[in-house]
Amino acid sequence: MCVAVCPLAQNSFADPTTQKCVTSCPFGYFTDSRDRTCKQNCSFLFSDTGTNPKSCVTNCSVNLYADPLTYKCVSVCPPGYYKHITRQCVQFCPYGYYLNPLLSTCVILSNCPSTYPYADNLTHFCTANCSSGQYGFLAIGATTGGKCLYYCPSNYYANPYSGKC
Repeated sequence: MCVAVCPLAQNSFADPTTQKCVTSCPFGYFTDSRDRTCKQNCSFLFSDTGTNPKSCVTNCSVNLYADPLTYKCVSVCPPGYYKHITRQCVQFCPYGYYLNPLLSTCVILSNCPSTYPYADNLTHFCTANCSSGQYGFLAIGATTGGKCLYYCPSNYYANPYSGKC
């Protein structure tokens, strides 16, 4: 029997190479659940090799990130792009996130590494030294989670030589 759309109940997809409904697409093709077809390119979606079967998706699998340049899910973002918790490769870390230069990943303040303990709101980087005019403040005994501030908190004083409170 010929059908216009492959049946969802059978979890099948239209294979353009055989003109049949198949449960797994041929090599080099991805399942597109929007129209139940096998596609070589996922237009405006991301091809995810981490799913089984390989699929066209809006959100990449765990440990894969949506590359806006290739429309593929990748484990390493392209140069100039960074991993974000939303499983996307981004050029800039959004508000509230800071670039961890060791991992090329956008992280929250408390996840800045001890080698770059200060979160700089101007650059959105985890940094060892704050931007000009700011002072690094780290709670007593803490090795991470520091902030770059224009003014030190009460009972702390700005040290212009070290750039710290």
